[in-house]
Amino acid sequence: MKLQIILLAIFLFVFVQIQATPVANPNEWEDMVSRNKRSPYQECAQECEQRINAVIIAQCMRACCANMWENKRYC
Repeated sequence: MKLQIILLAIFLFVFVQIQATPVANPNEWEDMVSRNKRSPYQECAQECEQRINAVIIAQCMRACCANMWENKRYC
């Protein structure tokens, strides 16, 4: 009987802890997952796609990739 009470107490403790654990915002989770899946090239492309014309985009991509290279993340 004591074993059953101890097991019940453990189960209830674990159940309460699981219920009390805050759940991350689903959008934040998706952002984190998508950031982790993007390659450095894709990150640069996203940053640079707002530029005005192709020449400026190309310059931005070169600079961004050079910066990534310095940080050991290769385009």
